[in-house]
Amino acid sequence: MAEYTHEPGWGSLFSNTYKEDGSKQPDYKGKGKLEDGTDIEIAGWRKQDKNGKSYLSFAFKDSEGNELMHNEFEINPEYVTPKE
Repeated sequence: MAEYTHEPGWGSLFSNTYKEDGSKQPDYKGKGKLEDGTDIEIAGWRKQDKNGKSYLSFAFKDSEGNELMHNEFEINPEYVTPKE
C-alpha cells in the first residue's frame, strides 16, 4: 500500500492504539508537512487543567526527531468525541 503524502500545511492524527494505561505515550500520533515542505511527526495528548477544562497538547518533530514546537489548545467538547 502506498503511503499518503500530505499537502504543505496539512497533517493527520490518529488514535495511538499502542498506548498503555498510565504511560506518557501520546494519545494521538500522525504525520504532516509544513508550508516549506518539511515532513513532520505529530504527537498529541489529552489533558485537563486544574479547573477540569480539557485541552490538547501537541509536539511537532522533524524526520530526525528534533522537536520543532510544542503547543496547547483548548478542546471544544462539541467537536471532540469523549475518551472511553
